[in-house]
Amino acid sequence: MIDVNGKLITLQETLGKGGLIIPHDAKEQVIALLRAKNPLVPVRSELADVDVETMDGIATPIVQLARAGDGLRLSLAVRPLERKGPSTSRA
Repeated sequence: MIDVNGKLITLQETLGKGGLIIPHDAKEQVIALLRAKNPLVPVRSELADVDVETMDGIATPIVQLARAGDGLRLSLAVRPLERKGPSTSRA
């Protein structure tokens, strides 16, 4: 699970939807710089070099409401890989 905080949101707004594209020979320098400046920012660079089949994720939220005393309990989950893969949930 990744904790999305204000710094990550600011970074995402700065980078935009396309992310950061750098020359391959500068990869290690950029990773070292990012980790040195903010070690809490998750850097996922190893996947860019792997030749694997990709698939579009499914971002449809799963919402469950259940009675809880006089109120309701809300549970949220996402199954980006349908039932074949892991899920992320928040109760």
